[in-house]
Amino acid sequence: MNIMSQFISQIYVRINGRGKIVAFIDRDGTIVKEVNYLSKKEQIQILPKVVEGIQLLNKHGAIIIVITNQPVVARGFAEVGDVKDINNLLVELLREKGAIVNAVYFCPHHPYADILKYKMSCLCRKPEIAMFERSADDFHIDLKNAYIIGDTTRDFLAGEKLKIPSICVQTGYRGKDNTYPVAPVHKAKTFLDAVNIIISKL
Repeated sequence: MNIMSQFISQIYVRINGRGKIVAFIDRDGTIVKEVNYLSKKEQIQILPKVVEGIQLLNKHGAIIIVITNQPVVARGFAEVGDVKDINNLLVELLREKGAIVNAVYFCPHHPYADILKYKMSCLCRKPEIAMFERSADDFHIDLKNAYIIGDTTRDFLAGEKLKIPSICVQTGYRGKDNTYPVAPVHKAKTFLDAVNIIISKL
C-alpha cells in the first residue's frame, strides 16, 4: 500500500471549498486537553473557547478540518477503530453545541513504533503534509485561503511547507515542544483568539 494512502480520513460534512476560508486544526492540545496519548473516549475534554471559535468559523462559512498525528496506534495504546470512535464522539459533542467540523484526518504511524506495521517514516505524519494535500483535494480547497491552528512546532513547520500562516494557541504544548526550530506566524491565548486573527484578515 502506498504510504500516502495509509492515513485515515473521516469526512462528516462534504462541501465544495472553492473560495472559502479553511482552518486546519490540530486536535490534542488545541481542541481537547493534552493528556499524553488520548486513547479512551472518557478522556475527551474540550478546551475553553473552542466551541465559540468553531461557531465563529462556521458563521463565516469556513471549512474546518482537523489534522492530527495519533501515535497512540503505533505505540499500541489504541486501535485505529478506537481513534475513529474518539473522533466521532468529539465531532458529535461539538455538533451538539452548534460547532460543525467538516472532517478529521489522522496519521497512525511513528518512526519508533511498537506495532511493526505502523513503524515507518511516512509522508503523512506532521510536519509532513500528505494529509493536508489530500484534504485539499477532497474539498477542492484553495490553500491561499488556509490557516493552521496548533500548539506544536510540527504544526508550524507544516504551515511553512504549505506556505500558509500558522497560529500557536497557548494551550497544550504552547509551541514549546522544541521538536523543530520554527516559530508560528501568529500567537493567540485561546482558540477563539486564534479564530479572531483569521477573521481579521478577511
